[in-house]
Amino acid sequence: MRFTKLHAKTIAQKLDAEIKKGGNHDSVIVRHEGQTIARYGIRRASHETGHAYIPKQLQISNGETESLANCSLDRNGYFTLLRKKGLLASVKEENQKENKRGK
Repeated sequence: MRFTKLHAKTIAQKLDAEIKKGGNHDSVIVRHEGQTIARYGIRRASHETGHAYIPKQLQISNGETESLANCSLDRNGYFTLLRKKGLLASVKEENQKENKRGK
């Protein structure tokens, strides 16, 4: 699949990402519990300008990115994928860290 500006914006909205306006592109910052998980740019050029780098920036496959763009994968599903890949702490690990801080 060829990812376009529309896909890039749709994914940013689905991930509830922060979008910072910039010169040649806008920066999308994906956070989970205040921590930056991923970031990518949305080019300001034509809607058809390719955004093939998005899957790599989100650390997921082209197919998973397509699912994110086409609504079959949501924010929680994305974070679940990252946990399965060992790229994001599991809920259990997060709770253990929080309990240690509270002691």
